[in-house]
Amino acid sequence: MTDMTLRAIFLLLLAAILNPALGAAPETREDAAKALLRGDYKTSLQILQKLADKGDIEAAGMIGFIYSQGSESVRDCGQALSWTRKAADKGEPRSQRNYGVMYANGLCVKQDYAQAVRWYELAAAKGDISAITNLGALYQSGLGTKQDTLKAVELFRKAADAGDATAQSNLGMAYLNGTSVPVDAQAGFALIKKAATPKNRELYFNLGVAYERGLGTPRNPEEALKCYKLAAETGHAGAQTNLGTLLASGMGSKPDIPAGYMWIALAASQGNELAKEKLASLVSRVSPGEVVEGQRLLADRKRNR
Repeated sequence: MTDMTLRAIFLLLLAAILNPALGAAPETREDAAKALLRGDYKTSLQILQKLADKGDIEAAGMIGFIYSQGSESVRDCGQALSWTRKAADKGEPRSQRNYGVMYANGLCVKQDYAQAVRWYELAAAKGDISAITNLGALYQSGLGTKQDTLKAVELFRKAADAGDATAQSNLGMAYLNGTSVPVDAQAGFALIKKAATPKNRELYFNLGVAYERGLGTPRNPEEALKCYKLAAETGHAGAQTNLGTLLASGMGSKPDIPAGYMWIALAASQGNELAKEKLASLVSRVSPGEVVEGQRLLADRKRNR
């Protein structure tokens, strides 16, 4: 999946609150946004509730988002579903997209890619760029719909032209791999590199793949390692797997089996099947002491998170 990160979704919704053009009471919206930035969910919810009671569907959608993605103290799946669905049913595109995200990720609902496609399509029809990107990812993978890589590329191009970094990165990979487009390594690498920024660190994964495999650029394990590390820190399971593999094998750096074990184990704990296979293979090839040290590093990381 290449769904837009939840952090990015949060920033987009926050921007909506701060945009005076979207509501009749911009000062109140700004107060709600400031409360969110302080981590004061209670105050933000109170402000948004007042707006929602006056018929502000953007505020209603934001309430749903806070209940689904806020701190543990405020998360409430029942409230998240109720408020998000309320706004989505009234045609609010961000809420329609977020409802799709919930289904795509099994967040507060049973994972259902077909439902994700349905809600992404509704939001995409209203011009929601993130929904267009997410819909493209499902057509690319064939999840919830018949696989159609040509349609996926068309959707990625539309969102990429609108400035969506995830779409740019996905379109770049399509050019590198020749997926429903002629291979254009130079254009593909340029798109992937452009998309990978500190604001979108998970997109360093694709850049890492390009450097590791020499796609559109000379092979550079050192740069691949740096890119994977940046993406791995966001929780990207694929980046964690590849980072651990490079560290354990000594590609791009001196071999560090315990660190490699830690990163691969982190990805495996997220259910990543490739990581599970690689972890089993690594354990079978290294000493018990290296495994124990890797487990210690893993425990330390989880404890300090």
